[in-house]
Amino acid sequence: MHLAARVAKLEAKHKQVLRCLWCRFSLRDVPPQEQKRNIVAPDSIMPTQCWFCGTRFVVPLRRRNEHQREAAALIYNSHPTKQFTDERVHAARIWLQLYHSEVKRYEKSKQDQSNSERTGQSRSNLSYNRTHRSLSSKDEKAKRDRAELAQRAFEFHQAQTERFKKLANGPDTFPLDQALERIENEYATFGL
Repeated sequence: MHLAARVAKLEAKHKQVLRCLWCRFSLRDVPPQEQKRNIVAPDSIMPTQCWFCGTRFVVPLRRRNEHQREAAALIYNSHPTKQFTDERVHAARIWLQLYHSEVKRYEKSKQDQSNSERTGQSRSNLSYNRTHRSLSSKDEKAKRDRAELAQRAFEFHQAQTERFKKLANGPDTFPLDQALERIENEYATFGL
């Protein structure tokens, strides 16, 4: 067996043994030849590590403004207990999820709806006439394995989050949560 094959085998085993379930599910492996081709500017990525297993990875920051980059830095580089004790980290998570305006989403959905109504007849006929090829047993097994890994990873992440919440011993809610709840009750929001 060649040295390169042995190293590849060891690296594959390392990923199975040392990575947590969440990293195995959420992190995408980039082959070495792809890494060489896709040279990335240092300011378009943020190096960080998993707080569960220590796996190092990068967060892409392309097309992110200064505020989004700051929120991402707060989220990824703060200890997980901080989201339960530090209101800035807690708010960064919420803000990053809600950054895109509901008005823009509403206008885009209306535009998509009007576009589909204009071309509705031709598209609807195409979607019903397509034949779907059946998956091979190997593809079905890979799909089942991926779904099982996803389920286990989400359970693992939820358990770890609860563990960090107990360790943090922080407040149950922040004033921001109460303000958002009050706004949500007073004003109807677009289909979230």
